[in-house]
Amino acid sequence: MKLIKWLFIGVGVLLVLVVAAGLILPMVIDPNDYRERIASEASKALDREVRLDGPLALSVFPWAAIELNELSIANDAGFSAPHLLSVGEATVRVRLLPLLSGQLRVGEVLLRAPEVNLEIDEQGRSNWESLVSGSKETTTTTSSDAPQDIDLQVAGIQLLDASLSYSDAQSDLKAAVTDFNLTSSAIDPSQPLALDLSMNLAVEGQVTAALETSLEGSGLLDASPMSLAVSKLSLTGTTEGSPEQPALPFNLRLSEPLSYTEADDALTARGLILESGAARAEFNLTGTNVSSDQQKLAGQLTVAEFDLRSWLAQAMGAAFQAADESALTAFSSDFQFEVRPNRAALTAMTIRLDDTTITGSADISDIEKLIGGFQVNVDTIDVDRYLPEGEATSTSTEASEPVNLADLDLGQLTGEIGIGSLAVAGVSATDVKLKLTSGPQGVVLEPMNAGLYGGLLDTQIELKTDGQGQLSLDQSISGVQAGPLLTDFLGTQYMTGTGDLKANLTMSDPLGANPLAGANGTLSFSFSDGAIFGMDIFGALNRATALLNQSSNDGSAQTEEGQTTFSSMALEARVTDGVLRTSRLELASPVLQVSGDLTINLADMTVNGELEPVLLDATGLSGLDRIAGRKIPLSLSGDLAAPGISIDVAKLLLASQQDKIDRKKDELLGRLLGDDDESNEAGEEEESSDRDRAKRRLLKSLLGDDKDDDDGN
Repeated sequence: MKLIKWLFIGVGVLLVLVVAAGLILPMVIDPNDYRERIASEASKALDREVRLDGPLALSVFPWAAIELNELSIANDAGFSAPHLLSVGEATVRVRLLPLLSGQLRVGEVLLRAPEVNLEIDEQGRSNWESLVSGSKETTTTTSSDAPQDIDLQVAGIQLLDASLSYSDAQSDLKAAVTDFNLTSSAIDPSQPLALDLSMNLAVEGQVTAALETSLEGSGLLDASPMSLAVSKLSLTGTTEGSPEQPALPFNLRLSEPLSYTEADDALTARGLILESGAARAEFNLTGTNVSSDQQKLAGQLTVAEFDLRSWLAQAMGAAFQAADESALTAFSSDFQFEVRPNRAALTAMTIRLDDTTITGSADISDIEKLIGGFQVNVDTIDVDRYLPEGEATSTSTEASEPVNLADLDLGQLTGEIGIGSLAVAGVSATDVKLKLTSGPQGVVLEPMNAGLYGGLLDTQIELKTDGQGQLSLDQSISGVQAGPLLTDFLGTQYMTGTGDLKANLTMSDPLGANPLAGANGTLSFSFSDGAIFGMDIFGALNRATALLNQSSNDGSAQTEEGQTTFSSMALEARVTDGVLRTSRLELASPVLQVSGDLTINLADMTVNGELEPVLLDATGLSGLDRIAGRKIPLSLSGDLAAPGISIDVAKLLLASQQDKIDRKKDELLGRLLGDDDESNEAGEEEESSDRDRAKRRLLKSLLGDDKDDDDGN
């Protein structure tokens, strides 16, 4: 019993001595006396200057505590910031007595005004790499050396008024975090951990923002299943403005908590809202098996209706240019999707743009190889109203950045697109249906069907991306009304009539500034019961008559000024390197027949060639009877929409005198060959000798007449 008594007395005395030492040592030992030595030893260890410019404070009982002030670690030479790290105040406290029982009880850890400056120079060297490389040492840890589990509890952490700057001279990127504040609840592995965080973020030339968030988690420091909940999230800021592009505000926030539970391996994120001006989008997401290869994410993205035109004007700093001032004033959308490993599906899509509604779905079964299908339906859309004024029918050939189709990989996709009513480039179509198929060789649109101005459009388009970069077009149009089609497309009435068109073309540079410049293939069409405006053949016939009569006929005999009517018209042509050359060109009406040979440059839409109209019947056409039945040589040149027509005067005069010339030839041949007119009149039939026939052929050849005689001579 006495032994136990003296043992308790000894322990009591020891505790008294420890307490006394804890109280006396700070009074007799001033840590500031060792401040320079501490800084010197730290400088040697880090191989860069360490400074302790503020006072040191030390306590031993009941807490072993140290307080540092104005600590700094110098930057490497060659970098702009004066130091890599500085701390205004740092305080750490540890209870001594719990250490005797293997418990680590840490008081609140405080860091006030810490500042970190990270830099990368133009050679890619960082100002922290020497610290990292200097601290790398190869060690072997045995099982006996492995750290044992420690019963750790921390009263809390406070990080106040912290800042961090980052500068990368290679990428010209500068970013800074300021006013960083972090407060935690007590850190106890058996209890949930709560964190409150706020900071300001700035990326030079891009964005400035303020972030506030609150979260709580459990299982972060032990082996129990982890759970995490974000109860507050607010990111408010603006994009960096400039005179050309003003700043655009934004706000990202949570209206409902975001949570993840490891036990269920489930994620829930509902009510994530992004606002920018009048635009508001809400994002909802749920996930199961999120950390396994059976991961599945499902969500919805909804954009409430807003004035997209005004928002774009604010974002771009200038009014959005469109032919229709009411375009883009109402936009909304809703997307529902699912994502799995290497697979994504757009299960439902609805986009509303003014008067247009677009619906559809898509399923990409292999994201890496881009294999899948899609379906898109559009009720009605007028593309021209969204283009800048005049661009819908522009034929500008300004140089643009070339597109290498060999670099275009559209995977293996199959899709269907349907459009109830479509207007583009002034042309209207209804019930548009097309099927798209992409593969290693390129993209095929087949078939593409649409109702087109009373007719039917049937088109197959193949875009090769296998190194050729070529587009193939196989198109037929039947029963189309040319008048409204060309009026809508060209903006003027060029031609009327009902007809069919076939085109089989390839284009070597389909995405270039002028794709028709590299076109090759064949083209044919036939039209009936129409008229060509801007091409007045009757006016040309009147001018031809005036030339023959040496008068000033003003063309009053034409039936309809400025146009040529026809009952039928047909053209067949071959296209080579963007130039169309006709092999057949015929136009007919009850009183007129026209043939010709034309060359059309499809790149600039100019025409050059010849026409030969023949007036079949001059009845009722005063003054044109003299040229009835004769071919009138006309030259055609200039803009295809309004070509200039001129008369080949030399050919016209030669043609008008051809009968007289032929009669004179016959008389001269008769005299040279000694033809007996009287015997011929009396009906005597004498066969010419082989010698006479040879003479006649020779003389006719010399006179430039290669026509065979009707009598066989």
